[in-house]
Order: sequence, then C-alpha cells, then structure tokens
Amino acid sequence: MEAAPDTLGTDGAGRRTVAVVDGDEAVRQSLELLLGSLHLRVETFPTGEALLNHVEELHPDCIITEVFLPGMSGIELLRELAARRRTVPAIVMATHADVPLAVEAMHLGALDFVEKPVIDRVIVTRVREVLRTDEHS
Repeated sequence: MEAAPDTLGTDGAGRRTVAVVDGDEAVRQSLELLLGSLHLRVETFPTGEALLNHVEELHPDCIITEVFLPGMSGIELLRELAARRRTVPAIVMATHADVPLAVEAMHLGALDFVEKPVIDRVIVTRVREVLRTDEHS
C-alpha cells in the first residue's frame, strides 16, 4: 500500500493559508516552496504593511514573520493585528536570538519564536503544530 502524501492543506473545505512576511525574497521563495509542498496555500509579503493591506480578504490560518522587516517590525505587525482584533497564530523568526523580543512576541500571541537560518524540518514541524492547534480551537 502506498503511503499517504505528507500534507496539511486539505481539510474538506480547501487549502489552509499561510502568510509569510520577510524582507528577503529568497527566504519568501524558499518558504513558499517548502510549505507549498505540504499542499498549503502560501502568500508572501515583503513587509508587514503589505500583509495588512490584504489580511482581511486573505484570512490566513498562520503567519510566519521575520522580526526585523523593512518599515514596521514583525512585533509591530503582531501589535497591529491585535489592535484590529485579528488573532492569527504566528511564528516569529529572527536572525539573532533575543529573549526580550521573544517574550514580547509571545505576549502578542506568537506561538513560537525561531532563530534563522530556519531548518526546514523545524518550520514544517512548527506550522503543523500551529495548524493542528488551530483546528481544535
């Protein structure tokens, strides 16, 4: 018997959506390919402002954001989403581990804080956890 594909995207109503916000195009493309291989719909944005311009129609199931973005930071993005009462599970990435930033991100609803460069299996595991947790909410 053939093993079922390793997917998260199908839940009977269509694919789950992950929004990736990172100023580095290579990181956005890499995460889009990686998460797309799980049959997730992946939308990428170079800035927090760009995501905010589309968040209402996008309705992401998960957001992956870099802390240090051009313009508004990833932390400011989480603050703005909270102010708009848009609670979306988030994974925050940073090039340097910073405990105060990690704590602030968690207070703003981030479910995880990972250090870059992110290893593929780590991000896949975290996204799986976020989406499975979200299904049971």
